[in-house]
Amino acid sequence: MVKPLGSFEWGIVLTGSAVVSVIALSYAVGWDRSSLTAPELVTVEVKAAATPVARPEAPVVADPRATTKSWSKFAITAASGDSWLQIRSGSFAGRTLYEGVLPLGETTRLTSKRLWIRFGAASHVQLSIDGRSARLPAFGTFDAFAGPRGVVADRTDYATAAQSP
Repeated sequence: MVKPLGSFEWGIVLTGSAVVSVIALSYAVGWDRSSLTAPELVTVEVKAAATPVARPEAPVVADPRATTKSWSKFAITAASGDSWLQIRSGSFAGRTLYEGVLPLGETTRLTSKRLWIRFGAASHVQLSIDGRSARLPAFGTFDAFAGPRGVVADRTDYATAAQSP
């Protein structure tokens, strides 16, 4: 059985609770007062050096946006036969830059951020972007986006729906 607390035990519990409350209250008040006081002002005396000190130059950090080329140079050559091309700026809906048959041995050169190209007889064409050869499929008509990172097939519905039968 549990014996109920006597008056002495109750006195210890109440005294302990009062001490803990006073300590908690003093920290709370002390914390609040320290945040309201103005910081001390410190004066520092600076003397000029007799001889100039050589400071190391800060390293030049390139801005990643500045180093990224925004325009690419495209060269499309009909290397193994005639090829029909439709080249647009940026997307299928972009401004037409070239449309027609590129005769065997001829090259068309363009500078743009990104191109949308429909290749007729894609296997006859060689494409280079910024001097690097880009891989094209070895089959007929092919729609693609070409940019600084290479060639990506255009798999949108509006591009394939607009192809001639």
